[in-house]
Amino acid sequence: MTESLSSRVDVDPRARKRAAIGLAPTRPTAKEAPQRPPRAVSEQQNPWPLVWLVAALVFVTSLLIVARLLNSPTTWPQVRTNLTGWAGGAAANAEATTLTLLAEDLPQYRLRLVEEFDTVSGFLLPNQQDGEWALVVDPAVGRYQMVIEQPNRLVWSTLGGNPLQTYLLEGSFLVADLTPMAATGFIARYRDRHNFYLFAVDGGGRWQVQLFQAGTAHQLTPWTTSPWLNRAGQSNHLALEENGSLLRFWANRVPLFEVDATNLPPGDVGVFGLSPPAMMGEMAVEWLRLSQ
Repeated sequence: MTESLSSRVDVDPRARKRAAIGLAPTRPTAKEAPQRPPRAVSEQQNPWPLVWLVAALVFVTSLLIVARLLNSPTTWPQVRTNLTGWAGGAAANAEATTLTLLAEDLPQYRLRLVEEFDTVSGFLLPNQQDGEWALVVDPAVGRYQMVIEQPNRLVWSTLGGNPLQTYLLEGSFLVADLTPMAATGFIARYRDRHNFYLFAVDGGGRWQVQLFQAGTAHQLTPWTTSPWLNRAGQSNHLALEENGSLLRFWANRVPLFEVDATNLPPGDVGVFGLSPPAMMGEMAVEWLRLSQ
């Protein structure tokens, strides 16, 4: 159906006005639906989110490659722990020697024994081998000193009691700044020199856990750098808990690692010193607390 020109003029006021001044009622070039101008660049699809996403993927992949090369943890539980430790790392490094006991946050434990190393008799007895190593209490400075004159030597001292199955052992450990690659920490479930667990920190801000079973050393973790661990010359507050089946390891109140301890039967607990492969080692224990 078509519409006549006269009826268009009668109905459309704009057409009447155009006809009144001698123009055609409608412009020949007018379109039924007006065309809109092209969208501005800001209204078009923004390519930058995709660019940033690709850049982020490249960055994360590079971090994972570097972490693998440095033997750093890449699994989420360990990374999450590292991030937590990094967030509070500065405070932990500054206040490691003044931290309260972990036992105060674990109501199932009560303090049983305290060792300040202010006398030569106590938890850990003196022991030495001339020209090789010496484990001695120094009451003048209140420390259990461990000096290892031979490289790559592991020495230890245990509490010497009955096998412990439920306990929390805490202590302040120090690696001398002259031997920053030396290590110290706890031994647990000690049965003999061939069977025990080793929970170590060194002077470079790293930690590691090993299992010695039938004389063979098994690395349960690689040496891992941690932002909350103090370096050589500064103390670290270490804690080791056993609940009968699990062993848990802390540094400066930050959980580091836990392991199913049933690979070995219950045994003694103590401290150790480890000299680096190419030089002597010197470390000390400043105090110990045993809670059960």
